[in-house]
Amino acid sequence: MSSLTLITGKEVVESLSKDFWIKYNNLVKTGKIKTDGSLDEIPNRSKKTVVNLEQFRFIVEVQRVNNVNEANILKNLADIGGFAHKSCSPCDVFEYENPEINEVTSPDGLHRWIMAYLCGVLELAVNPQDVHNIDATEEEIRTAEKQFFDDKNGRSATITETDQMRSDKLSGKLTAKQLKFDTALKEIGVNVGDIGCPEKDATFTFDTVSELDKLVVIKDHPCEVSSIKSLANITQWVSTVLNSQNNNLSARLYGAVAKCKDMIDNLEDSVVSRAFDMWMTQKTKGSFGYYDVNWWTSLVQHSRNMENTIIRLLVAFNEWYRIRFEEPAFDKSMVSDFLPVMNTEINQFVEDCLVEGIPINYLPVGKMVVEEEDFSALEEALQV
Repeated sequence: MSSLTLITGKEVVESLSKDFWIKYNNLVKTGKIKTDGSLDEIPNRSKKTVVNLEQFRFIVEVQRVNNVNEANILKNLADIGGFAHKSCSPCDVFEYENPEINEVTSPDGLHRWIMAYLCGVLELAVNPQDVHNIDATEEEIRTAEKQFFDDKNGRSATITETDQMRSDKLSGKLTAKQLKFDTALKEIGVNVGDIGCPEKDATFTFDTVSELDKLVVIKDHPCEVSSIKSLANITQWVSTVLNSQNNNLSARLYGAVAKCKDMIDNLEDSVVSRAFDMWMTQKTKGSFGYYDVNWWTSLVQHSRNMENTIIRLLVAFNEWYRIRFEEPAFDKSMVSDFLPVMNTEINQFVEDCLVEGIPINYLPVGKMVVEEEDFSALEEALQV
């Protein structure tokens, strides 16, 4: 069990990104936000509890201190023109029975605190939800505020699955399935916030867990990889072959590419494997780089995003291969496990492109420089 970790709002502000500060300072310089106090007074102040900003503390294991929605803060400040008490509901806080503790902890007010601080506001209205007993243990304090966080935000659209899992992990509340997922991400070198591999050691860092659990947790799922060890090696391969494209690589696309590589390797056909490596790295017509990176994951079937992306990757690779070798790399059975849960449109896409050989209906988003194809690597494979 991790110990209780308290942090000030100022410490969180100091960790905001360089890009945030550039945009914030631009708002200040152009006079779009007021920074010398609030735009209004606290409504009905005499009937509210008011706390100085300096008295606020946030429990790291409960609040999303490493996942601040910077874009939303900037948007709110620009839209309102600064900080307005009337636009922000009072922050929920917990008080302490111990007379030596003059602070309050808030499981729900970090973003409002940041906006107030950035605008030179000195105090906020609060809703005291409870008082921690003088003899309360760290575990009891953490559990009480975590329970409040879950009850208020667990079903809210503003709290993502990633936020919830991070909170569960830091407060020692992960389920057996979540622990398995966390361990798997550590082994393959993937970081999602505080989930999985530490960011400093990670090959990939993503903002969301997306559907990565389909690769490593859900037993017998069509997207499940053959082994965690294989996926760890493939993760390094993905990092190498995509190279400069890493900045555009989403968790879902990473997972789909990794699963495709796992499937291709398990064909135990050296020619097809080498061809897939080439398809991923070359910028020839019909190669991976020929398509806009967003095409792979956009407008996919709801809740079957990973499966849809995998099918697109395999069908596109097979088309590229068929044109060059006048035969397919594999047949429809390669994607058959995915099809029963896919809609009619996707099944027809597979039938047309993978079975009938009809070209994918795709037009490049922009003009691209097409490299001359080099098949020397495949010629080497053919000699094996």
